[in-house]
Amino acid sequence: GPDAGCDGVCFSEATLDECGTCDNKILNDCVLCDEGFHNIENECFLIGDVNQDDYIDIVDVITIIQITLGIYESTETEFTLSDFNSDDLVDISDIVAIINYILEN
Repeated sequence: GPDAGCDGVCFSEATLDECGTCDNKILNDCVLCDEGFHNIENECFLIGDVNQDDYIDIVDVITIIQITLGIYESTETEFTLSDFNSDDLVDISDIVAIINYILEN
């Protein structure tokens, strides 16, 4: 059948937000994170801070390179934080984006 949004309506563009609510219509105890942060199990994590030391630095870049090359097997949280451009992949584009971020900040 046709695609339906999270509200079950055909061709609807309704989507689940990071709290798992449909089009922000249900308020619950979910934590909404600031831009640049990702909600993982109701806690906000800095995207790009793979080792979770509150800094985005060369250590995070090295870890993302290792994940990309298959040298390091990441946890689900590390994978999510490595996806710097939020395209559901961890690849060279994330490495370039995070290096540019570090150079600009």
